[in-house]
Amino acid sequence: MGARLALTALAAGLPIRRLLLESANPGLESDAERVRRARWDEQWAMRFASDPPATTLDAWLAQPIFTSRAALSPEAARHQRRVRESADFSSLSTFMREFGTGRMPSTWDAIARAPVPMRLLVGALDARYVALSERIRERGADVLVEAVEGVGHAPHVESPRRWGRWVDAEAPSA
Repeated sequence: MGARLALTALAAGLPIRRLLLESANPGLESDAERVRRARWDEQWAMRFASDPPATTLDAWLAQPIFTSRAALSPEAARHQRRVRESADFSSLSTFMREFGTGRMPSTWDAIARAPVPMRLLVGALDARYVALSERIRERGADVLVEAVEGVGHAPHVESPRRWGRWVDAEAPSA
């Protein structure tokens, strides 16, 4: 969701000089898609607000988008689980309602007008987001995409060293 928030800030005209985005989704392009997704977001929001956190977390992580996390080392998987269990599930519920894909505006037009360089990192195993990244590259004027082999939706979790090297390489020097 962070990439979508950054793209929304860009679309709003905030003074952004460069974007480093991981697994970016510029949003849904039709009202019908947003309505369908808003229903899905609301179902998750209700679960985050009312179901036991462990049950909700298990269901959330069972989604196909997170399948590649099965390759995490046991230590990394335990750490990620602890991080997620420590979340405020009431806040996650609010976040899903206010910032879910169904609520956020499409930023596809802003990408075409963007005067800033965009650098995208995506896991090569995440076919949906690889395709989205390619569409962003086609629409933007200065967009580079790097796909990390053997990694899915969250390169920063699944390959943190590779992610760190990418950030170091792409971040402008001070």
